[in-house]
Amino acid sequence: MGKVVRVLIVESEQQDIQLILSILNRNKNQQLSSDVVHSLDHAEDKLLSNPYDIVLFGLSVSDKTNLEFVKNINGVFQIPLILLAGVKDEKIIKENRIDYVVDYIIKHSLAPIVLEQAIKFGIERNTLKQKLYKAEKKARYLTTRDSLTGLLNRSTFCEQVNAEINTCRRNKRQFGLLLLGLNNLKDLNKRYGYAVGDRLLSLVSDRLQKRLRQEDNLARINGDEFGILVSNVDDSHLMAKIAGHVLKLFDEPFDVEGKQVILSACLGIAVYPNDGVELEEIVRNADTALSVAKDTGLNRFQYYTDEMNQEVTHYLSLENDIRRGIEQGEFFLQFQPIIQSSISKIVCAEALIRWQHPTKGLLSPDCFIPTIEQSDLIFELGRWVLHQACRQNKLWQDAGLPEIRVAVNISAKQFVHQSLVTTIKEILKDTQLHPSWLEIELTEHVFMQDFVHATDVINQLKSLGIRISIDDFGTGFSSLSYLKCLPIDKLKVDKSFVHSLHQGGRDSAIVKAIISMAQSLTIETVAEGVETTMQRNSVQKMGCDYMQGFFFQKPVESSIFSTLLNKQASPAIAKLAI
Repeated sequence: MGKVVRVLIVESEQQDIQLILSILNRNKNQQLSSDVVHSLDHAEDKLLSNPYDIVLFGLSVSDKTNLEFVKNINGVFQIPLILLAGVKDEKIIKENRIDYVVDYIIKHSLAPIVLEQAIKFGIERNTLKQKLYKAEKKARYLTTRDSLTGLLNRSTFCEQVNAEINTCRRNKRQFGLLLLGLNNLKDLNKRYGYAVGDRLLSLVSDRLQKRLRQEDNLARINGDEFGILVSNVDDSHLMAKIAGHVLKLFDEPFDVEGKQVILSACLGIAVYPNDGVELEEIVRNADTALSVAKDTGLNRFQYYTDEMNQEVTHYLSLENDIRRGIEQGEFFLQFQPIIQSSISKIVCAEALIRWQHPTKGLLSPDCFIPTIEQSDLIFELGRWVLHQACRQNKLWQDAGLPEIRVAVNISAKQFVHQSLVTTIKEILKDTQLHPSWLEIELTEHVFMQDFVHATDVINQLKSLGIRISIDDFGTGFSSLSYLKCLPIDKLKVDKSFVHSLHQGGRDSAIVKAIISMAQSLTIETVAEGVETTMQRNSVQKMGCDYMQGFFFQKPVESSIFSTLLNKQASPAIAKLAI
């Protein structure tokens, strides 16, 4: 049994409909299935929901809407159309040169053999057209693709790089070009044969496509080299991260016909416009960087710019040291007391991370915190800090020492992460610390990124009983709007203002204004960086609720902090250098 031909009849005149149906029904040589609609709207609905083989269109094309539908049907629906025209329509058809319509038949001369032949010819013509379209599409694809891997070929990749140059030149943006070279493919070809080499190239292609970002373009440049076009490069570290991810693909062997084949690679990196503003220049410089990487050693990447290469090498070296430091337990916490002004007692301990490097000694947080915050290490180390701080506070409580809160800084990257609240809940449960003894310190920057999200997270933390303080207040994008809308407990006046109190003038006025504003909003204040008697007396006189700084105590390890709490618990309260 042959295929059933599905026909859509678009006709408003009942007499013409009967005529068309009678002609179709007498055709015994072909199985036909027909639907009838009387308006253009119904025709479009039918075409959208049903796979028709041909359309018999009987509505007058003197109507502009009908004429537009007839003009567009083949491009939109890829369905052939036979126009059943009235006498007046013939002139319009010729004037508009509707040669994309398969055929048109004047209604008053409609005959069975004419319609049957028109339908047969229309379907055959459309089938041939679709085959030609697919063949042309395949030909176009083959001219832009590498036949082995299916990736972009060199010429098409160069066109894309050129287009990216023009885009970045207009928008004053950067992009990166990475050239990846396989180090030992030639030796493997000699050892195992070219079939194994070709299979390796396909496997490398598959791994690269899975690892790269969706917006990056990947191509096979020549025999053992691949090109990667990285759009939207905002900083040099992005290229290093992508290069690192790519090289990690070669850590695992490739399985080729049961053989575990080890393949290594090197990368050369050039960045527009620093390393070239024209196609030939930037490709040449990336290739130069690749040659240097190959001379340096296996599985390495090299920037074309020496200065940038040194900067990124330092960044990656530090990041690797931090990873090792986490594994080796080189990080620890110190605690700095926060004193309640009215009673000169410790009421809170700020937890501060420290790093005892095996060769460089005790490192300042300024040396490693920026690197941690740029990388994903912030999540692992941030969770560790939270857990250690909560655990230590519970140990102090269990030892019978005065109950105090512990304050932990949360970075903007941690704050926007969806799992923050869940992580804090898990840590509180694990350490058995009551939420009221935990304080989270945030900077103003987190509110500028996504105020709605910030509000939701802070409300969730507050519902647990956790206190919220704003660190370094006055140095960021200070805004009364978030102070009014968010349940903030405490503002920490930045030490830069406190240090200049002895000079009077604007800094003194700013500190006084912050404290006064906070009091009117029933928000507590902490003066950071108090180092002298004058500074202590000044902020006390202004009505600051709490103080923190070297005048009272430098950050100390938990054992020393325990001694401070123990002294405070004795009847004769020791003044911490007050």
